Amino acid sequence: MRFLAVGILVMLAACATTSEIVPMGDGKFTVTAGSHAMTANGLGETRTQVLKAANSYCAGLKKQMSVDSINDQMGINTYATSLVFHCQ
Repeated sequence: MRFLAVGILVMLAACATTSEIVPMGDGKFTVTAGSHAMTANGLGETRTQVLKAANSYCAGLKKQMSVDSINDQMGINTYATSLVFHCQ
């Protein structure tokens, strides 16, 4: 039972959290994902999450997502990716 609890905590620690889509004006939006994962693919995970969120948002509008800028940041066991995009 203890190993199950530890396994669940490890899986939760490796998950990226994604913000809501926030309008910035002029048809642009932003979304950010952060992770406290101790994995080699932390930035890959946060980057994937923001791109999926933006694609899903634009698809809901029946439009294609277009990246305006993407910014990755890495700290000690923390990763963050911010995306600015528009739907066309």
